[in-house]
Amino acid sequence: MDFLSIFFTPWASIAIILTAVAVFSLLLGKYDRKTIVSSSIRAFLFLYLVIVFYNGVITYDNYAVDQHMNEILDKQYEVVQQQKSKLTSSDKYVVALSRENDNDDHINHIFVGNYSDKQLVSGELTLMLYNENGDSIMNKKIEVTDLKPGEKRKLDRIITEEKAEKYRYRWGKIK
Repeated sequence: MDFLSIFFTPWASIAIILTAVAVFSLLLGKYDRKTIVSSSIRAFLFLYLVIVFYNGVITYDNYAVDQHMNEILDKQYEVVQQQKSKLTSSDKYVVALSRENDNDDHINHIFVGNYSDKQLVSGELTLMLYNENGDSIMNKKIEVTDLKPGEKRKLDRIITEEKAEKYRYRWGKIK
């Protein structure tokens, strides 16, 4: 996580602009110089701290999602390695699913990781979701492009009415 990006962000320009508006307003109100300077500094610091706080929350949330993605993809790759004695090229492109609930909907985040030393230029991924009884909930084809060696990314977010207990995936047309 890059802590400097929390403090030095394009959003900080909002604090500068709003402080300039405050200074202009104080000048129009013909306040004395001491009041203008102290009020402007306090306004800037307050606005900047609010922006830094919200930017920090967003940055940390993105960092936590990335960490979670890395963990589940690494676990899934270990499972694939344990299940097969010899890995094919498509076995090194791992797909993992993370689930969460939102009221009556079930949100499924699909992640992909390239554990190969070759770039995946394009590939067609067929994802199959199943409920606890093994009945198919959804089949979805996802086009994956430009996945560099070692890269991990979030592919898609799928909302289902039933909870996906199991999933399977199949690669087709890998280039």
